[in-house]
Amino acid sequence: MKPAWLKLNEQWQAEKHFGLTIPFLLGALQQWPGQPLGTDRIGVEQMRALIASIRDDTPDGIVMRLHMCDTRHELILATISAHYGQPDNCIPVPSTTNCKPALFVEKSIVPDGKNLFDALVNKLWQRYRKDIRAGRFSLHDGTFYPLNNDERRLIRAATFRPDDDDA
Repeated sequence: MKPAWLKLNEQWQAEKHFGLTIPFLLGALQQWPGQPLGTDRIGVEQMRALIASIRDDTPDGIVMRLHMCDTRHELILATISAHYGQPDNCIPVPSTTNCKPALFVEKSIVPDGKNLFDALVNKLWQRYRKDIRAGRFSLHDGTFYPLNNDERRLIRAATFRPDDDDA
């Protein structure tokens, strides 16, 4: 079964967009039926669970890349095909369950090191915690706002995406 965060990303790309921000994914998952990250207020542990799922639960043949978007001037997570190999200017975040890494992070975000996963979670939490705690998950013109009706529609549409790889 595909993780909810992947279905959200696929729906976003199906609507002719490229990638989603981490705050959007966290906010959208709170709207998801069954709330994959729990019902508690979003905190660093929910962010850690999301990043761990991206690192460990990405289906074979898919690679996720967290990088600075040239258009939105913000970090976005985008799906790319695994047959392209390691994305340029990115470092792999080693998985605890898969032999091949599926999450790649732009080198400028965190240093490559022994505690890469923890450094990534901490960096993202430091960057986004104020907006996340305030319920601002949606990026518009460089500022985060609460989710709007169109984004809620996208989240609902993503819940109906099939789990097979041909979606």
